[in-house]
Amino acid sequence: MKKWILAAGFLFAMGCGSEATDRPEDCHQGEYYDEAGEKCISCPAVQEPQCREGCGLEIVQDQRGCPLARCESGCEGCADGEVYDESSLQCVAPEPQ
Repeated sequence: MKKWILAAGFLFAMGCGSEATDRPEDCHQGEYYDEAGEKCISCPAVQEPQCREGCGLEIVQDQRGCPLARCESGCEGCADGEVYDESSLQCVAPEPQ
């Protein structure tokens, strides 16, 4: 009899093989709902973009609802491999060294 009770308790603890899932309303601030995994996941850390001199940042929400920092409108940063040239007020390729 003890073996049956232990076996039943083990199956109950295992949840019959089912994995716990979250619902979108279970997510807290700073989390988003991952539909594929059916669970709440912490938003990634906000990365500070490199903006032109004198330009500020604004915080917006991405498509998941996570905070995202971006340069103020009209102050977008330069593409990878480019630098901002203050004399021409535009992004240019860096000068070879």
